[in-house]
Amino acid sequence: MRLIFFILFIISLSASTEFLNYAILNNQAFPIKKNVLSFKLAYLRLNDALDFFNIREQELGDLANEKTSIGNLDGFETEFIYSWSNYNSLFLNWQNINLVYWNKKLKDNKITIFNRWNFYTHRLTLRKKINFALDFGLTVDKSEDIKISDSRFLNSMLNKIKPNSGYTIQDDGTIEKDGLEISSYDDNGNKIIPTISIQDLSFNKYFFQLNAGMRIFKKSVTNLYFKYSYLNINSEISAVGFDNIPIKDLGRDEHVFTTGFSWTSDFNFLLFEFDYSFSKILREELHYKDYSHKLEIALSKPIKRNLLIFVSGKIMFQQFIEDLPYLYNQYTETQFDKKYGFAKFGFIYKF
Repeated sequence: MRLIFFILFIISLSASTEFLNYAILNNQAFPIKKNVLSFKLAYLRLNDALDFFNIREQELGDLANEKTSIGNLDGFETEFIYSWSNYNSLFLNWQNINLVYWNKKLKDNKITIFNRWNFYTHRLTLRKKINFALDFGLTVDKSEDIKISDSRFLNSMLNKIKPNSGYTIQDDGTIEKDGLEISSYDDNGNKIIPTISIQDLSFNKYFFQLNAGMRIFKKSVTNLYFKYSYLNINSEISAVGFDNIPIKDLGRDEHVFTTGFSWTSDFNFLLFEFDYSFSKILREELHYKDYSHKLEIALSKPIKRNLLIFVSGKIMFQQFIEDLPYLYNQYTETQFDKKYGFAKFGFIYKF
């Protein structure tokens, strides 16, 4: 670790080109120049091919090659950033992803909007100064309903929703109750295949974040940040083909406190970003995991003064516990407790 910071220190001394405003991890306290508009487009990917650290096999063992609720995804992200004054910048981000959930595609849309207010600057030396900024905004997230008929999932969920119900689902969709086969048919005489519907998947998040940043030498910036988020989460489960399984409302509220550290350096030919965060989650309904860690590194390559291409990698130690909190409820809270490597590729253009 000391060697890494020494290398960053040496390279940062020779940096001379200003690209710090292109930082893609969005945890900086330094202001963007007035009337600057930038646009980001990124492709998102999480799957076996990108499992550089062999995390999937380590976590799942013999199940690594099965298509279970592993959480692989693909999608895209767009973001606009506009500095409408010397002290305020507006961020608008949209993510659209497809998440594998028990051989189904969970389609999710997320919009985040926030304003960054740079409210205080203190110069220490000619090159060193401290900046403080406050982010405040909201995230609105909504996923399409999904219906799952996988017999392994149905038997597992039925045992959790209604223990000792006597139901067993066969691979062909046949229902057995206390050793007897039960079949249901619709008005057209078609056999009803038992399913579990997961619906009303959404959440709203309101947050504010305090950023404290210090410029070190000419082209290196370090930041500390503290964030509070309030989440209102919606989710419910219903079963089709069973006569005594009620709809379960799984909505809840959460309070999340996050602290993190980031480092950004402009190496002339490359912009380097590092970010680590730890979150503590306060809630009453779930008890298995109430924290998460994330570590992310991004590399951006300038093509022109107003255009960069970038790649970033993130290790999510408790996967979607914050990103898609409605995946976690009293029946599935241990299901996504896996580490994953998340990759993002794209470009940033400044107008």
